[in-house]
Amino acid sequence: MKKIRVVTLSALLFLLLPQLCWSAPAINSISPTAHAAGSNFMVVITGSGFSGVSGVKVYDASTGLQARTPAFTIDSDTQITSNTGNLEAGSYYLKVRTPQVWSNNSPLLSVTQPLSVVTQPAPIINSISPTVHAAGSNFKVVITGGGFTGVSGVKVYNASTGLQTRTPAFTIDSDTQITSNTGNLTEGSYYLKVRNSKVWSNKSPTLTVTTAPPPSSSPNSPPISYRLKSPLPGIIDVGTVSQGVSTSGARAMWRDAGNTVHLFAAFGDSDWQAHYINLSTGAHALINGLRGDARNYAYRPT
Repeated sequence: MKKIRVVTLSALLFLLLPQLCWSAPAINSISPTAHAAGSNFMVVITGSGFSGVSGVKVYDASTGLQARTPAFTIDSDTQITSNTGNLEAGSYYLKVRTPQVWSNNSPLLSVTQPLSVVTQPAPIINSISPTVHAAGSNFKVVITGGGFTGVSGVKVYNASTGLQTRTPAFTIDSDTQITSNTGNLTEGSYYLKVRNSKVWSNKSPTLTVTTAPPPSSSPNSPPISYRLKSPLPGIIDVGTVSQGVSTSGARAMWRDAGNTVHLFAAFGDSDWQAHYINLSTGAHALINGLRGDARNYAYRPT
């Protein structure tokens, strides 16, 4: 029996020896004891026996569960600075440890909801102009509303899918107006949104992009007035359109240095008229009061 007692005592001493040889670090106070949630903050822990501290932990006081293992700095044997991180509102306590033993619980750290959160108001879009445009070319949209001074971005969304289609260049004209270059949008319905550094605006009224119109037919456009001057240089009777001048009666046709083909026809008796047609663009003009052969005149717009 004595042998059994000796073994039991040895085992007990082995278990208690670390506690007898190593003293636990002690926490006396923390600063601050209260902080608003929503940002990282530092807690200064004061006490003793901190030189050998190898870890700091934050616990939820209501559950006793570990909430965070923060980074820390040992300032001295009596002070540690710990970055608690961004804790949610609640009550917490801290503990520190050496490689062998943990400290006591710290006084409570109270994390509260922020008293007020100052946010930048959202910009507001009231209208856009135009609200309809034909596809096939870049065009600008003027956005009117309020709160545009701090706008940092404009986006165009497809109204049917809600997906972003373009991030256009823009200019802040004033706090109530932005001019945006939407680019070349395909046929469909779109809306625009603008944002400042914090929040997006509401959706703009719908921007409708329609099928591109057919090219305008120049012969149906209003006549253009031309003033004539004489003579028309380089007129030769070559009978061909490919180069120089082709003449037939009172008609003259020629290709200029810019590869544009022109037709100039005169008709009438004593008081002639002339009809000029640019065969490359379709521009045309009817000219009254011409005297003489068409081949003896040049033209230019008034």
